[in-house]
Amino acid sequence: MTDPTEAEGLRGRIVGNTLAQFIAPGVRVVVGVVLVGLLGRYLGVAGFGEYGLVVAYVLLPTNLLAEWGLSTILVREIARRPEERSSLITSATLLQLVLAALSYAVLLGIALFSAYSVPVRVSLAVFGLTLFLAPVQMLTAHFAADLRLARLVVPAVAGTITQLVLVLVVVAAEGPLVAIVAAGLAGVAVEQGWTALLVGREISLARPTVGPWRLFLGDAWPLGISTLLTTAARQSPVLVLSAVSIEAVGIFAAAEKIPNYLTRVPYAFRATMLPVLSRRWLGPGGFRHLLWGAIGATFLLTAPVAIAGALLARDVVVLVFGAAFAGAALPFAILMIAFILGALGLLLEAVLVVIGAQRTNLAIRSVSAVVLVALVLALAGGSAATGSALAVLVAGATAALLSLLVIVPRVSAAR
Repeated sequence: MTDPTEAEGLRGRIVGNTLAQFIAPGVRVVVGVVLVGLLGRYLGVAGFGEYGLVVAYVLLPTNLLAEWGLSTILVREIARRPEERSSLITSATLLQLVLAALSYAVLLGIALFSAYSVPVRVSLAVFGLTLFLAPVQMLTAHFAADLRLARLVVPAVAGTITQLVLVLVVVAAEGPLVAIVAAGLAGVAVEQGWTALLVGREISLARPTVGPWRLFLGDAWPLGISTLLTTAARQSPVLVLSAVSIEAVGIFAAAEKIPNYLTRVPYAFRATMLPVLSRRWLGPGGFRHLLWGAIGATFLLTAPVAIAGALLARDVVVLVFGAAFAGAALPFAILMIAFILGALGLLLEAVLVVIGAQRTNLAIRSVSAVVLVALVLALAGGSAATGSALAVLVAGATAALLSLLVIVPRVSAAR
């Protein structure tokens, strides 16, 4: 049995850590909506489609190679072996730096040899430099493992405000697409640089070694391939629609921006729950109760805003992007409902890692990715953006359902 006092203290830390994290995502959601609305009106449907294409391509290698599941495994290992914190963090940071360099090489190849317009290709090369800032995320495991992610609120807000101010300057000066993505790069640099300073003040980082790489890669490869499949599938609507028309990309990009910004909230909640669930899984009990509480909290955090957004879809889209983007209303409504399932999927993916079911998670994400890509291709004709949104909804439901079918019996048998 869990001690009531200890349980109350843990509950307080979970709530406090999660609420503190909502500050930065909250600012990012507000600023993000302002930014995409501003850029949609400034660039127009086709120009916004080019912007969405650049972001999609940069997110692809960011998640495929630069992340590779390392941060999740690192937080889990620090929670289990806190005495090795410094060496684990520096080793993971070095590994991610290597992967980030490989990622940028892939992105440069796309920029050099693709048939996209010159502004898109140059913007890819510039915005892709954010990959070299990805290793800083390994340092944040120091705060994540101790439920002290509140320390990262100020850097995150500072980076977001930096991007907003610089984009406003670019738009006022009627600058090009490359200047807009450079503003995004500057915002990331401010956030990650400040974060690195905070971590450096608290711990003395050990000299990086390659010794733990075998552990990281051995445990992370299922997550890495899962991320590869999931991210490639998630970006498939934009990439497939780019073959249909750049205007279709613009409509879908407008529909997905707000749901994507809102995803920062369940990401923040998952970051809190991962170390807590890891410790509880190895502890004396209470895991099942904590799991169902986390699932309930996920619905509480996402369902009200998602349902409201779906009901007011046309008003929201026209208000934010303008009448030219009215065609994004139905895809937006569908993606807001998909946001609920996506948030649940994020939590369940972390649970699968905690219980050591990374390979099962890989299988689930593979099935979901296949469903998504197949439906995107099948529904690319006609109302292409709406068909792509439906594909995202079905794929999210598939991943969440399969995850629950694995987790529920596993937890019941173990506890």
